[in-house]
Amino acid sequence: MTGIFAPQEIKNVFELIDLRNSGFITKEQCKDALKSLASSEYQFSHIESRIDEIPDKVNFDQFQKLW
Repeated sequence: MTGIFAPQEIKNVFELIDLRNSGFITKEQCKDALKSLASSEYQFSHIESRIDEIPDKVNFDQFQKLW
């Protein structure tokens, strides 16, 4: 799913979710963010197929790789 959003946009999304500034978001938060930003059925399906790969705690590098 690379190329959909600029790196700074991905960082901004992560920072909006990471309200505690801990450097981590939950699996559920990550999943919700990815799904809400999916702009096509293909992207949504791609996210759904990778849900099991998402760890319980997600840092920015992991989040960015999911895009």
